[in-house]
Amino acid sequence: MYDLISMGTVAVDLYFKGDSLTFEDDRFQLAIGGKYFADTFYEGLGGGATNVAIGAKKQGLHVGLAATIGDNVFRKVISHKLSELQLKHDLCIYQEDYYNISAVLVAPTGDRSIINYRSRRQAFYDDEGSMDELLKTRSIYLANLPNFSLERKANMLKFFKDHKITTYSNLGVADCRKSFADIRHFLRSVDVLIINAHEFSEMVRTPYERIDYSDYVKDTYLGEFENLVLILTDGKNGSYGYYDGKVHHQKAIEPKEVVDATGAGDAFTAGFIATYNQTRDAAAAMAAGAEYAAKIIGVVGSN
Repeated sequence: MYDLISMGTVAVDLYFKGDSLTFEDDRFQLAIGGKYFADTFYEGLGGGATNVAIGAKKQGLHVGLAATIGDNVFRKVISHKLSELQLKHDLCIYQEDYYNISAVLVAPTGDRSIINYRSRRQAFYDDEGSMDELLKTRSIYLANLPNFSLERKANMLKFFKDHKITTYSNLGVADCRKSFADIRHFLRSVDVLIINAHEFSEMVRTPYERIDYSDYVKDTYLGEFENLVLILTDGKNGSYGYYDGKVHHQKAIEPKEVVDATGAGDAFTAGFIATYNQTRDAAAAMAAGAEYAAKIIGVVGSN
């Protein structure tokens, strides 16, 4: 029995950092036709589901990864790294000619720009019969799957919720901009939603600057979802939790040095889930999420 199965994607991330990658006014200034030499290179795994799975495992949970892996030149690299991490990945699906690869340019500030290529078609658990093997778990995290409809993701989560499995998820900005009727269908099957505050503002069609996050925004915008635990992350402003009629604010924890901000949101999610699964204490889980996010920001790589 797993404590958590993390569902979504796994990517190969290639990190480049160096003085020749000229950076000014919060942008990389790279000339067309130019050639740049990095001082630092790092190869790692990425993808929301993978980052959360690795982070939750490092914090003691028995975790399985259910993701799509391309049956191509990167398959051995991915499988080797997952095996090194002792992360169970027998639930992964292998798809011919599927690619998910990112080049990550890391600025001196730790901020980064990401160039991602992901195949448009992703083979994944396509029916309830194929998902039966995922039922041996106490909880499911469904990461953002941009190639899938909200309806499909909602139905996947409903399948697990109907089997009394705790469901965690997030939404990307493209999903947050879809009709609220589609979003409502999705939210009915989520126990804990963890998203960025800017994405939340897109979801509720209200400018970020006009939302008072210290207020109980779940009642204001999502009042019909009484049992939903809503967690909003807001970068340096920390995170906000809305549950049981209460608002909890968790300050961001500053690392000794900001090395690379890649994966900070996934790290928060991993820390949150690892603690919430065991305690059902959202405030303690938010503190754990903040601590693990600070740890990841202090190193190169997203996990």
